[in-house]
Amino acid sequence: DGCPLKTRCKYASQGVLPSSALRKAPKKDRVELFITWYIYRRPLARQVWLTQRDAGGIWPGLWTFSTQLESKVPSAPVRRFGPHTHLLTHRTLVLQASVVDVTEEWSPTEKGQWFSLDALPPGLPAPVAVWWRELAAPAA
Repeated sequence: DGCPLKTRCKYASQGVLPSSALRKAPKKDRVELFITWYIYRRPLARQVWLTQRDAGGIWPGLWTFSTQLESKVPSAPVRRFGPHTHLLTHRTLVLQASVVDVTEEWSPTEKGQWFSLDALPPGLPAPVAVWWRELAAPAA
């Protein structure tokens, strides 16, 4: 009732306020997560190592690049991606990745499998699919 405009407001005389006048609850701050992926690539075989996400957490059951830096990687990173910001409902992901070329005999110690760059695997989160397409593109 203390509104200084109530004498000139058509809504006040009707006892109804427009939705734009109602206060909205403040949004929760987004949690910001920084994720580094390691893209292990067999360049001659055109294969990339992917791991399947656990049932809980972000992207359950989908395939992503490795988050584990192997202690016995045979080479230094040859290319980097990111940082790239990806928005989820309650989180902001800041993603970056390092491409590490490995030999045909080498495999990471974590659970996962090699996928051919010649076909986009099913079940990839959007940022993984974007970087996958860049890796799969013929060199200019």
